[in-house]
Order: sequence, then structure tokens, then C-alpha cells
Amino acid sequence: MALKFTHDTEKKIVDITVNGYFDFSLNTEFKKIYDLDRSQIKQIQVNLQHVEYLDSSALGMLLLLRDMVGGAKDKISLVGARIEVKRVLNIANFNHLFIIL
Repeated sequence: MALKFTHDTEKKIVDITVNGYFDFSLNTEFKKIYDLDRSQIKQIQVNLQHVEYLDSSALGMLLLLRDMVGGAKDKISLVGARIEVKRVLNIANFNHLFIIL
């Protein structure tokens, strides 16, 4: 599976792991995350370690996640991105919108 997520309601953390191509084909799976109870989410971590490619629809999905947690930069971490993926994130100025580790 290209997308997997877990929701720890006790800690109010959502962990998302994306593998392979992060593009519009994951939109349906991502919508399941948007349906979570927002009052039960304080932090989202997106693991991009195994992402080979991402497109503008992936950037849009990340922006919607940011909106889910009130738009604060410190609420979402994008972790493990490869150099090519980090380059796209930086070109899109996502380094100003998210914590990129």
C-alpha cells in the first residue's frame, strides 16, 4: 500500500507514511485522514522517506492537512524526505509552512 496512517487518540498524533509516488492516485486514501475527528489531532507526522516523486496534488494534500490542525507550522512534520523531494518542497516554499526534518 502506498499510504498508511495511524491515529493515536490518546496522544492525539497522526502518523502518515507514504511510499512510491505521492500524487493524485492517493487522494481517496488521504480523504480518510480528513474525516478524522479534528479535536483528536494535535500533531501530524508525515514520513516521506520512501517517496520517489511528488506532484502538485501531493502539495495540495499536505496543505489540507495543515489546515486540519489550524495552520500552525509546528503542528506538522515532514520527515525523511529524499533530496529530490526536499528540493520540490523548498521550491514550493513549504519550508516556511512545515517543519521539514
